[in-house]
Amino acid sequence: MGVAKVYNGFRNSKREIATHFAEKDFKLLYTDSKLSCIDVLEKYFHCSICFKRDLEYIISYSGRKINLERTDSVIEFTNQILKIIGGMYVGSLEHEIFSKINN
Repeated sequence: MGVAKVYNGFRNSKREIATHFAEKDFKLLYTDSKLSCIDVLEKYFHCSICFKRDLEYIISYSGRKINLERTDSVIEFTNQILKIIGGMYVGSLEHEIFSKINN
């Protein structure tokens, strides 16, 4: 049986997001920031994004899978992700830093 690698006490070193959107859709600027949605998710919230998938979900650092509501808006999708991450232990700290930098 294999042994799972542990990153700072977590199972995963990045969060994984699956979405039906294409990568180009995430080039849209996120709300009032000067950052694209993909930059926000990858650089500030340490997410890997799997594009053009049938199901939409996020897998946390701990390995917990959370199914997401399907939306036709990348901004709404990004907001949904940030709300979920903001409710997580490490994510709440990341969200606080992101909010301070982008306000």
